[in-house]
Amino acid sequence: MIGGYGECDGNTADESSKAAAREFADWVTGPAVKKLDETWDKQVKTLMSRLQTERDGLSGTAKNFAGLELDVRSQFKPLLISPYGPGTSVGDGKP
Repeated sequence: MIGGYGECDGNTADESSKAAAREFADWVTGPAVKKLDETWDKQVKTLMSRLQTERDGLSGTAKNFAGLELDVRSQFKPLLISPYGPGTSVGDGKP
């Protein structure tokens, strides 16, 4: 689970795969099932790591955009003309 999003019971799938590998241990397919389980686990861990990296990158980008927005807004604020006349601003209580 990444950042609390989504509900996934990965343990059930892991337990089922490991049980299948044990059941087929003496069969020709046993080693293949075990290898498949190991490969799947590795791929899931790699994907989860990549998704967490992407999430962190997007979060950083969002913070940068928010900071840039505030910076641009503060630069334009002196140029805004109040509808209440010079020296006043909206919500300052002056007529």
